[in-house]
Amino acid sequence: MQSDNCVLKANGVIIDPSAPANTVASGYPIAASQLKSTTTFELEPVKGSVRGASKQWSTFAKQLFLRRSFSGMVGWGAVTVDRTGKNAYVCNSSARTLEIVPLATGMSTMSIPVGLGARGVSLGDDDTVAVVSNAFDDSISIIDLTSHKITSTISGIKSPAGSAILGNTAFIASPQKSDSKIMTVNIETGELSELFAVKGQPFDVAVTPDGRTIYVANYSSTSIDVYDVDSASMTHSIDVKTPPTTVAVSGNGASVYAGTQTGTDIYVLNSHSSPPDVTAVVSALSRPANIGVSGSGQFMVTIGPSGFFVFELSVPDLPNAEVSSK
Repeated sequence: MQSDNCVLKANGVIIDPSAPANTVASGYPIAASQLKSTTTFELEPVKGSVRGASKQWSTFAKQLFLRRSFSGMVGWGAVTVDRTGKNAYVCNSSARTLEIVPLATGMSTMSIPVGLGARGVSLGDDDTVAVVSNAFDDSISIIDLTSHKITSTISGIKSPAGSAILGNTAFIASPQKSDSKIMTVNIETGELSELFAVKGQPFDVAVTPDGRTIYVANYSSTSIDVYDVDSASMTHSIDVKTPPTTVAVSGNGASVYAGTQTGTDIYVLNSHSSPPDVTAVVSALSRPANIGVSGSGQFMVTIGPSGFFVFELSVPDLPNAEVSSK
């Protein structure tokens, strides 16, 4: 019987986060601190016990490559990526700006002023509009990415956090101690409404391309909670071991990625399994407190205390699947 155990390798060498930093012997498990921006990650099936970062990995999610890593700037947090993987859009809560950051350089080329406590950002389907959550202003900023200016500010959302956009609708997490909600905003009209109440503290949300399912990073537990939009009810709760702060869906809706500010793993969920469940756990070599995935599903970035990381994903091919942005 083939084993589902895999080891994580970097340029063909097994990674061992506990290995000494001065390890140079060929073939010896290397330390995470030795990895470069050109490092290629691979997961290789093994049988039995092998020294290194052993992970569970199904055939559903195949490979994840690190393209580049950079030092993050002070205040960088919530992030998303445009469809082509050219730019990341990063909330800088310290500077009260939305930063446009090319993935090729990791350096901001433009800063757009937003509100106080920028905690969430998402892009429209055509990458011409962004929604930024201003947690300390109880508002969201709608930004025209052609003119790089705020076109409207919508007030009335308590402590808005992560968001997702599908069509003309923005879905906003509103975490409260006893009255957490998912709110919706019509991007064109500015109409604000409550979608449904949720359990715990929703730090981030992701919406499947068909608009039927919402994934919520519930920071007050260790779960990604799955809600059915039509019934406004939670259908599943997926344990990711530590309190999640971020969740993003792949472009075709096949995979859902979750991260935490305390752990070092990215959890990959199969949205098409019944029930949805963790299909892989991938070492991010950082604390992936914030995750953004491009609308194409090909590129992913993570931002945490350890820096700014750019990945290229190999996602499942789903025939006739729709493509949507997070």
